[in-house]
Amino acid sequence: MAATGNADTNVGHGALIEAVDRALTTHGRAVLTGCAGSGKTEVARAVAAAAARRRETVLNLAPEACDREIPEAAAAALLASVPRTALDRLAGPQRTAVALLRRETRRPPRRPRPRSPCALAVVEVLRGLATAGPVLLVLDNAQWLDPESTDLLRFVLRLTPPRVRVLAAECVQSAPVAESLCGPGTPVVHVPPLGADEVAELLLRHGLPARLAGRIHQASGGNPRLALALGHSLAEAAGQGGGAHHADTLPVTGQAREVARRLLATAPGRTRPTLLLAALAARPTTALLRRAGRPDAEAELAQAERAALVTVAEDGTVAFTAGALPAALAADAGWPERAVGHAALAAAVDDPVQAVRHRALAVDTPDADLAADITRAADACRRRGQRALAAELGLLAAERTPVALPQEELARLVGAAEDAGWAGRADLARRATRAVLARDASPAQRVRARLAVIDAAGQALADLDETIAHALADAAGDPSLQAAVQLRIAWKHNIGDGDPVRARDAAAEAGALAKAGGDQVAEAMALTVRARMGRILGDPDAEDILARALALPAPEVPLGMRNAPQFLAVRHALFDDRLADARRQLLVLLPAVQRTGSAEDVFEVLRSMTETELRRGRCVRATAHARRALELTIEAGLSPGPAWYVAATAEAAAGSFARAAAYARRGIRASEEEGDQVFLSRGLYALGTVEL
Repeated sequence: MAATGNADTNVGHGALIEAVDRALTTHGRAVLTGCAGSGKTEVARAVAAAAARRRETVLNLAPEACDREIPEAAAAALLASVPRTALDRLAGPQRTAVALLRRETRRPPRRPRPRSPCALAVVEVLRGLATAGPVLLVLDNAQWLDPESTDLLRFVLRLTPPRVRVLAAECVQSAPVAESLCGPGTPVVHVPPLGADEVAELLLRHGLPARLAGRIHQASGGNPRLALALGHSLAEAAGQGGGAHHADTLPVTGQAREVARRLLATAPGRTRPTLLLAALAARPTTALLRRAGRPDAEAELAQAERAALVTVAEDGTVAFTAGALPAALAADAGWPERAVGHAALAAAVDDPVQAVRHRALAVDTPDADLAADITRAADACRRRGQRALAAELGLLAAERTPVALPQEELARLVGAAEDAGWAGRADLARRATRAVLARDASPAQRVRARLAVIDAAGQALADLDETIAHALADAAGDPSLQAAVQLRIAWKHNIGDGDPVRARDAAAEAGALAKAGGDQVAEAMALTVRARMGRILGDPDAEDILARALALPAPEVPLGMRNAPQFLAVRHALFDDRLADARRQLLVLLPAVQRTGSAEDVFEVLRSMTETELRRGRCVRATAHARRALELTIEAGLSPGPAWYVAATAEAAAGSFARAAAYARRGIRASEEEGDQVFLSRGLYALGTVEL
């Protein structure tokens, strides 16, 4: 009868355990609710352990799903856990009823078991135990009680003395039983999902990479059991050579898929087709689902919402509580069912880009006209700044391109890789690049694809030496391509190696190559790296070099703004305490970089705004910018080390020293994992400042 498969979820539940203890002390009864895997069992165990330390008698009852179909299974298990001496004091009819219930004696044929003596026996046992001291009955998995035991316990708990306290825990469901067992007015304590910080702590306790905390929190919805299962799936993928990048879509396989399936099974089966359509849609709403052929969408989603699988906003927007749930739904559906769903959504959505996407996903055969439509949709996404979606569509367009058009397919793959690089989507960049390298691509196409992999890596540049070497070899003879590769080498020397001298030298070489190739944008970026490294090294010519970079013609808001001279000029204004000037320029840059679709550019502007407001003493504004930077990092899958450093500095100035230290330690761990020497040193500085 013991519950199995429960996660170690004590993380973040200290206040919850105290709340349950208070409810038991004040009312004698408490109900603990939450979805499967939320940590109810661990909370109940912690409360029981505290009672046992106080030398109270603790009775544990934890039925499993299969016990629901066995009459009186829970009642028998409860009596089996009671000391034999407590049963010996029972009257004759009650002892007989208990023996029959525990299968210690045979019932005469065709004679029904008398229920009253059995119920009274349980009452007397609990009263007898209470005479010796307080008793705590912990009923876990109350939703799996068999009906006969439910009736018996409802009767028993009405007659037990105040010294018998009851904690009943059950999964969120449409027909709860725990509250009816404990009586009206019983305090109900809900186990909420873990926050991103608590998921990070949970992963650290289990030896999982800290840099994945944001992605796992997003995919698990804060469900501890699902979070750990996703972590184990990642470990399995890494063991098979798959590795794990902070921006990758997390694998909903193995344990993770089983946990997701168990969560989905808590909703009635009739909701599944509607949930599948919602899983396939990019922005599901009740109206969209109705148009796509689910006229009872509201009622079905209400049932799913009661099972804590989705939330439905007032405007009808539908959101899954955990990102792994739609992935599991889609994976279990199979291709034919998914194709039908995408076809229905293609006819129902009001966004032309999404209509094309669903049309493409509803078929799996090459179609030149469809591929052209998808390419135009990807172009529209670039104009909107939706680079990740543009990358996904570019890959789809390549897949739907007929084999007779190899150059069009290659162009679409290279474009998808570059879009993924700007969006920071390492998984899509690697996928597109593998496809490029498997085809008869030109050296320039191979270089562009490999550079996209480097750009998508964020701060995790330490393991890209082989990619850089191949890019250098393919770039031979083309000064512009060589300049682009040398720029990445300069960034790697700074971030991955922590060597500003080598970074400055590589940037100088990149600048010379860019000038020879007539690429003034690359030349300006190379001069910018030289100026940045010069400032670090105390080079008196750093400002003159930056002025040369600013004098070169360049786009007003180039992609890669964080590496452009305009942005370094803002950073220098910040360093020199020209704070009003820095803030004014940052407020101009923020909407501009948001339109480009480069998540890293947006993050860098938010980071600089945080630092500027902190120096101006505007701590509330600084904290808001830091929060936005952290949210963007999780949403876009950026390297988390910089965001945790920013959060640490904001918390140290305007929040909690404890939270600041926790953020700093997390940032240090993530930067160590990614080999990011720049933000490793900054994280150590932030932690040292807090601890002083």
